[in-house]
Amino acid sequence: MADPVIGQQIPNTPQQREYTQPGGIGTPTFPQQTTDEMNGRYYPGCGHSITAYDVRQQGIGDPPVSSALACCPLCGFLQTIITPYSDFINSDTIFLA
Repeated sequence: MADPVIGQQIPNTPQQREYTQPGGIGTPTFPQQTTDEMNGRYYPGCGHSITAYDVRQQGIGDPPVSSALACCPLCGFLQTIITPYSDFINSDTIFLA
């Protein structure tokens, strides 16, 4: 499996519906939320309005280094990668604001 790239979509589960990125990796996904649904705190590159990121742990590179992947919980859009994972867990800094 290839290493993830910022802007690509990583489904939460095999059953999750995959949205399209018409302009390729890093472009907004469809469908978007209505104006009434845009009440979240964060706006990842996919264009969704969310209150929290879905942070996943995955090994990246060769040899694999445990990393934190911050994804949109609605479509799986990869917003940022924090390596090593301990930097995300042990930090007082908010990486995703």
